[in-house]
Amino acid sequence: FKDETLDLIRLNGHDSVFIYLAASGVDALRESRQEISAIHDELYAAKPIYRPSKLWEYFNKINMEQLRRDGLHSFKRTINQNYFNFLPYSLLDPQLLRLIRWWASNLTASPFRGRVIDPDINRDDEKLRPVETRVFTFSHRFRAFSWVARTTGLDFGRSAQLIMYRWLVSILWDFTRAHDKLQLSNRLSEPQLGSPIEVFYQSRRISQDLAHSVLECNSILGEISLGSSDRTLRVAEIGAGYGRLGYVLMHAIKCQYVVFDIPPSLYVSQWYLSELFPGKRIFRFRHFERFEEIADELSKADIAFFSANQIELLPENYFDLSINISSLHELRPDQIDNMLEQIFRITRHYVYLKQYKEYVNPYDGLRLLENSYKLAPGWKHRYYRDEPVDFRFFETLIESDAEGVTTPLAFTPTNGLDPAQADNDASRPTLSILLANYNNAEYLPTSLSGICNQTVLAKEIIIVDDGSTDDSVSIIEEYAQRFPGIRLIRNGKNRGQHYSIQRALLAARGDYVVWAASDDLLLPNFVERSLALLKKHPQAGLCFSQLAVFVDGSSEVRHYTGKSQGAAFDYGEGPRFIPPHKLEKILRHHYVWMSGNTVVAKRSLLMEMSGFENKLRWHCDWFAYYVIALRHGVCIIPETLALMRERSDTYSKTGMENHREQRKVLTALLDLTKSQKYRDLLPTFRRCPSILSLFGYKILYTSVRHVRHWDFAVLFGLWQAPIYTRLLYGRGRYWLSAQNNRLRIRVRDWISR
Repeated sequence: FKDETLDLIRLNGHDSVFIYLAASGVDALRESRQEISAIHDELYAAKPIYRPSKLWEYFNKINMEQLRRDGLHSFKRTINQNYFNFLPYSLLDPQLLRLIRWWASNLTASPFRGRVIDPDINRDDEKLRPVETRVFTFSHRFRAFSWVARTTGLDFGRSAQLIMYRWLVSILWDFTRAHDKLQLSNRLSEPQLGSPIEVFYQSRRISQDLAHSVLECNSILGEISLGSSDRTLRVAEIGAGYGRLGYVLMHAIKCQYVVFDIPPSLYVSQWYLSELFPGKRIFRFRHFERFEEIADELSKADIAFFSANQIELLPENYFDLSINISSLHELRPDQIDNMLEQIFRITRHYVYLKQYKEYVNPYDGLRLLENSYKLAPGWKHRYYRDEPVDFRFFETLIESDAEGVTTPLAFTPTNGLDPAQADNDASRPTLSILLANYNNAEYLPTSLSGICNQTVLAKEIIIVDDGSTDDSVSIIEEYAQRFPGIRLIRNGKNRGQHYSIQRALLAARGDYVVWAASDDLLLPNFVERSLALLKKHPQAGLCFSQLAVFVDGSSEVRHYTGKSQGAAFDYGEGPRFIPPHKLEKILRHHYVWMSGNTVVAKRSLLMEMSGFENKLRWHCDWFAYYVIALRHGVCIIPETLALMRERSDTYSKTGMENHREQRKVLTALLDLTKSQKYRDLLPTFRRCPSILSLFGYKILYTSVRHVRHWDFAVLFGLWQAPIYTRLLYGRGRYWLSAQNNRLRIRVRDWISR
């Protein structure tokens, strides 16, 4: 498609990134293809007016090829780059030029402080990806730059584009914050789901999509009268892409959000929003003949998905607000007229449009202008103006002036609640308990009894049996008959603990998850106490409680407290929330012990990280939980709510005692801290060597063995120097007083910077 693509983008004044099929036979959409085909068949069985234009068919062909190769989990780096997430190819890019002019009169340091993580670096080997799979391909579009890159190995053009992209997103975010009357930019960050190009504003992940969505919400909601109504607004978006505006809108107001679209966008948005809002009630796409068939189910749904042709089956004035952003230009003039007629028919109060002022469609031989978008009788412009960032677009809010429907809309802000709880603050968040079992029939009855006899039951209990050869399966099936919430998944053969827990995580649907062990015990109030604190602090990424163990084969219970075991186990006097900056402040002085068997973690955040890191093996849960805590904060309950069984033959115990394998895991751990995926936390790991001090001299030895980690070796050496000095010279010659200890921390901070 390359030549045709370049012709199209030249005609319409901006560039895009198209990634072409590189590996024949790869089909990442195999499991999704049937559902996408059902949407496709629905559309082509409808009236001819709804059948896609040649332009749409062209884009669809590219999008499907990209999804086939790269799948859904990286769509923000593939199909999303074909649309509103523009990449600049020169300083004359219209959007970048306009933002630079604004920045010149509102000088900030953001373009220089902003940080972009290069998406074209392979995280496994830190090398550049092949040209055909890169997002930033500036050099290869110009012969001079391409020749220099091939000859010298220095890709100046791509580096320049990365800098321009950082400027674009950073200045756009400053512009957004300056015009954000709803203060959405202060409490939202770009979800990692979909693998966006990661740009950081201070510690917040931002993006073009998030900035544009915040501005669009302000353009819509800023013109609608605020009120104190408890009524849930009905909002329709026609051509919603992957649902970027819906993500922001559902944080801004209490609403039912309904999408009308065509494949594969409808399927992508359905997957994306369902994953982001696991606590919402979803009406998934399906065929129906009459509205009455779905009316009751739709009325109870929070988010719903329909194909474009199904819009005519919805009743008049069903929605309070309808939205279309930059998708009508993909239609023929007769289709535009029909779609606008349907939009005005199903809407009671307001319609928001944001469209190209001029668009050339060479595939259908069309040139669309502003007057292509006609008002229906009884509607008028509340405002009509240039889009604030990109002058190639206009935006307008259209209101009904029909008698009886001119009452100002009232909506209830969600006040920044977690998306899983914004719909019903009174409800408790839901929990999925995950358990991976392999030949632990001896301990399963104790573990399952603790899980199934909670004062507040979990939403679901997902047990993955990893090819057990003992009586485990029969024990699990017996409990499943007594407790319907248990769901058993069996691996055909032994696949390992990591595979099993990842499989359980993908199957989970609760707001939060617990990785329970088949030989540990949850006390009766574990779920109730944990969810109550998380409900009080929905911004927290996870919650954990005090470590306690019972010695295998005995009834002895050992409690770990600050008085008995030191500062690492001193959790304070009562339950509390610690935000990221305060947690870092604590970690600069001492380690905080977070026992994995007590952790209740937000599922969406684990999904953003693609679950647990396989390379870390027995330390994968520890690392994932610390990453979430450092990014989103943590709740602590200084009480015993779960018991860990102390055994010598566990997976983690035997793994750590194998020195060669433990060194491999620790090397992978140090590599991950410097990888693109976790680079936002690298300064924290450097400022807080206590995080990795858990591994003692082995982490120091591992960092010394690899030149690339000598920075950590110095920091660990400074951190552990008092310990080694005490061992060598005894308590009487312990050379670091409290004052010298503060000096040591200052030296360590200076080195880390």
